[in-house]
Amino acid sequence: MRAIVMREPGGPEVLRPAEVPTPTPGDGEVLVRTEAIGATYSETLLRNGTFPFAGTVFGLEAAGTVTAGAEEWIGRRVVVMDPSGGAYAEFMATRTEFASIVPAGLSTVDALAVHGMGATALALVDEAELTGGETVLVESAAGAAGGYLIQLARQRGAGRIIGVVGGEAKAEIAVRRGCDETVDHREDGWQSRLSGLDVVFECIGGESARLLLGAMTPGTGRMLEFGQLSGSWPAIAREDLDARGLRLIDCARRAGWFDRVLAARTPVLELAASGALTPIVDRTLPLAEAAAAHQLLDTHRAAGKIILTP
Repeated sequence: MRAIVMREPGGPEVLRPAEVPTPTPGDGEVLVRTEAIGATYSETLLRNGTFPFAGTVFGLEAAGTVTAGAEEWIGRRVVVMDPSGGAYAEFMATRTEFASIVPAGLSTVDALAVHGMGATALALVDEAELTGGETVLVESAAGAAGGYLIQLARQRGAGRIIGVVGGEAKAEIAVRRGCDETVDHREDGWQSRLSGLDVVFECIGGESARLLLGAMTPGTGRMLEFGQLSGSWPAIAREDLDARGLRLIDCARRAGWFDRVLAARTPVLELAASGALTPIVDRTLPLAEAAAAHQLLDTHRAAGKIILTP
């Protein structure tokens, strides 16, 4: 079968097309004939060696139809998020715990688009415990996770949503998605122009995260960390938080967080199937152009899910 393999970490060029054997599902596994494959920013951290990737066939997310394996799954449309890899291929073997049934009325492509980042956003919003009326800051508001955070925070009663973007084009995208206003992270001192932030969905990290503490509501403000677009985690010490009575909720690195995201998959698919959550797709590319997709991700030019088709 056709696949994209990675034999050493590096830039997008390490993702290379290859012919590999079709996997055989083992006990508790299914074989999925892929119809849509997701290219995500988190995969770039596996590709460049920030986090280890033990597999050969690259990729974490795919959607398609089960053709073999656990009998009760055969013929079902599923979407898969498997941390062991294998998604960038015509067929993917995965454990059933990593597969979710696609609800009727939701296309396979839309299910893939909303599945990973939508589930992450739902888990984050649940963790934030919004009660209504809060001022919420969403970083990377023109990206996929940001787009779902905006939608879900509004549904939970957020009173004011501010999106952090890079440039006018992305500001327009964030406003269309539901932001009340935006701020450009490329402008020096952008954090100092903010105030009254009750909840911060933080994915830039580094010094940028620390500079936001002064804009947060003392006593009740909480920052939920779920990424490191700057290349490092938030540079925040315990005394920085205690002095203001703030909370830093470390989601991405916390034990059990991936299980929380997995548990949010079915609810988020049902929200999309009902029309309560709009799937966000940036573009569709052939599987052979996986390196080009990662170039877009590396340069932050994707405003939603990039779909690869086998």
